[in-house]
Amino acid sequence: IGFVQCKEAEGLRPNSIANYRRDLDRLIGYAGDLAVEAVSTSVLRAFFAYLHTEYVPRRRDGRNDTPLSGKTIRNYWVSFSAFFTWAKTEFGIPDPMDGVPVPRFHKAQIQPFTRDQLQALLTACDRSRDARTERRRSFTFERFTGMRDRTIIKTLLDTGLRADELCALDIRDYDAGDTPGMSKDEAIEEIARLRIRLNELQDLLYADERFAVL
Repeated sequence: IGFVQCKEAEGLRPNSIANYRRDLDRLIGYAGDLAVEAVSTSVLRAFFAYLHTEYVPRRRDGRNDTPLSGKTIRNYWVSFSAFFTWAKTEFGIPDPMDGVPVPRFHKAQIQPFTRDQLQALLTACDRSRDARTERRRSFTFERFTGMRDRTIIKTLLDTGLRADELCALDIRDYDAGDTPGMSKDEAIEEIARLRIRLNELQDLLYADERFAVL
């Protein structure tokens, strides 16, 4: 609890806090609910070996036969390093992560869209896919959400936003004036604040019977 409160005081995003909780809960599930000073370097090394070799992911999409990526395992290392650094300062105990090597991983090369792929994405926004019937030729029809969808695609391409980050934006957050640019960290934190605001709005809508069908 103390560690989580410390991170909340630092102003970390709710998602980041949730990730810390999840990673530490997984360690507890593996090693048991040990006192913090009882967690040794050997226990942590064994846990990371377990993630590499034996751990079976439980993914929502059912791809449980695919092992954890190197980046995901590195994220566990980062979470534990932050926790035991805090514990060292808070309780004056040795940091068991000092003897745990940083997991290696290779960054996947992101292949940019080709011009033809971009055009196909934008075209798909305007027209439906072919409708096929038995008694007439296949046909397409104009999609009434075309302008909206083209705007979404172009915004994603121009800004590099993730889908959930885009969904968290609100029209009131758009400023057409000249504003100073934000660093990546500032932008991430701002998007997190917008997401919280939108979630609060959604909760209000769900609580209103007039919007029960949403």
